[in-house]
Amino acid sequence: IFVADEAQQCGVALACFAPLVWLAPFHAVGDPESSPVSVPGTGVIGRDFALAWFARLFVQCGSVAVGSYLFVHLVRRVAADPTLLSADAWTSRLALLSAVIGFGTGMVLGAASDRTGRRRPFLSLTALCSSAGCAALAFGQDPALITGGAALFALGLAGFLTVDGAMVAQLVGTTANRGAALGIMNLTNTVSGIPVPGARLALDSS
Repeated sequence: IFVADEAQQCGVALACFAPLVWLAPFHAVGDPESSPVSVPGTGVIGRDFALAWFARLFVQCGSVAVGSYLFVHLVRRVAADPTLLSADAWTSRLALLSAVIGFGTGMVLGAASDRTGRRRPFLSLTALCSSAGCAALAFGQDPALITGGAALFALGLAGFLTVDGAMVAQLVGTTANRGAALGIMNLTNTVSGIPVPGARLALDSS
C-alpha cells in the first residue's frame, strides 16, 4: 500500500506470503502419518490438503501479479530511461527466458523430489525463489536485476507447480472422489485471479 506502483505492491505482498509455505508441515512421500484427503461432500478436508491449497493459491497469486503488471512496470522503466529496450521487446525476451528456464526446472526438480522422497523442502525453496524474483522485479532498477528477477521467478514457479502437482497426486491417490478433490485444488487457478486486481481496484478507490 505504501510503495510506488502496482508491481511493487504485488512484490511486497508476495514476499510476506512466502514464509507461510515454509511453515506448512507437508510430510515425506509415503509417510503413514500424512493426513488423508477426506471425500469431498463430507464437510471435512485433510489438513495437508488444505495447506497445499493455500500454498498453491499464494504462488498462483504471484503468477497473476507478474502476468498482469510486468508489462506496465517495464513501460514505466523504459519511460524513465529511454536508452533501454522497448517494453515490447523486453517483455518478449523475458517471456522466452522464463519459458526455457521453466521447461528444464520442472523436470529436474520433479525428478529430484522423487529421488529424495520429500516434497516440502522443494516446495519451500521454490516458493521463496518466486518471492525473491517478484521482489527483484518490483524494486529492481537495473535491467540485469529485472532480468534476473524474471528468471528466478520462472524457476521458482515452474519448480513449485511441478512438485506441488506430485504432492497433490500423492495426497488424493487413495481418495474415492479423486476427481472432485482435484477440482477443489484447481480452484486455485481461478481464485488467484481475484486478490491481485481486487487489491489494485481497492487502492484506486481509496
